[in-house]
Order: sequence, then structure tokens, then C-alpha cells
Amino acid sequence: MIRVSLDKIQDFIRDTSYDENVSNEKNITKIHKILKEIISNELSNKQKETIILYFYNQKNVTQISKLLDVHKSTVSRNLSRGIKNIEKFIKYNSLR
Repeated sequence: MIRVSLDKIQDFIRDTSYDENVSNEKNITKIHKILKEIISNELSNKQKETIILYFYNQKNVTQISKLLDVHKSTVSRNLSRGIKNIEKFIKYNSLR
């Protein structure tokens, strides 16, 4: 499973007003807010639905495939592509 690296997220957040003097909880809240915006605006509907079910609702691939009535490989593909799109967005916007 591919995971968006915390370093990439922190670099992105730092470049978009990440404040090292603010509590960890506030920075985590800021990271979650930005990730939700990325998910809402940068992913296809299928990728968005899969990412939300997997990471926010803590469903596994088998559970998601049953919920969406699709094959497990489809869920895995949408999950991988969604994560890659998030990583690309973070990488692109961190280099600006």
C-alpha cells in the first residue's frame, strides 16, 4: 500500500503557512483541512469515495468492494490512483 509521506505533507503545509510555534493539534487540524480540500478538488468521484471509505471510515478493500459492488482490484486501483494523485498535487505545489 502506498502512503502519502508525512514529510511531503509537512513540506506542503510549511509552504502554505505551517506554523512551528503553533501546537501540534492545530497543525494536524490544518493538515486534515488541506487533505480534505485536495481530496474534494483533485480526485475523481471514484477515487474520492474510495479514499474516504478507506482512510476516514477505516474500511478495508474487501468491505469497500462489497459496499460499492465492485471487484477488489477496482477498489485497489482507485485507492492507488487516488493516493498517487494526492502525492502529485503535494509534490507539484511544494515545488512552487
